[in-house]
Amino acid sequence: MEIISQASSIPDFEVVCLSRFDANEKEMLLRRVRAARRVGIDIETTGLDPLVNRIRLLQIAIVNESGEVEVQMIDALAAERAALASFVEELLSDARIEKIIHNAKFELSFFRQLIGRRTEVQGLFDTMLASQ
Repeated sequence: MEIISQASSIPDFEVVCLSRFDANEKEMLLRRVRAARRVGIDIETTGLDPLVNRIRLLQIAIVNESGEVEVQMIDALAAERAALASFVEELLSDARIEKIIHNAKFELSFFRQLIGRRTEVQGLFDTMLASQ
């Protein structure tokens, strides 16, 4: 196997870890996401079953005004559950924001559990489906 490194083509990015996610952080992050209009979303979970397991980490990749990528990492187990659920619901239902997710079916099943009900998802691009 040959590994090719093209570091010059990989954009710089900044990682911001939000260990305390509350209503204030939610509003700040929603403003940033709405300004970007396109985000990458990824989750890490404690297992594969959304009825038994939980989201452990929520990662949101945003391209800022200067073209740099900023990754917001939210510790979902330490976050205020109501603020996190509200953020996810508003993000998913906003048609103005393109959401890029790999294997969206899996991730949306965990989001539904977090929110506590089905949410109409707008503007979703699933990279797993696109690759088939």
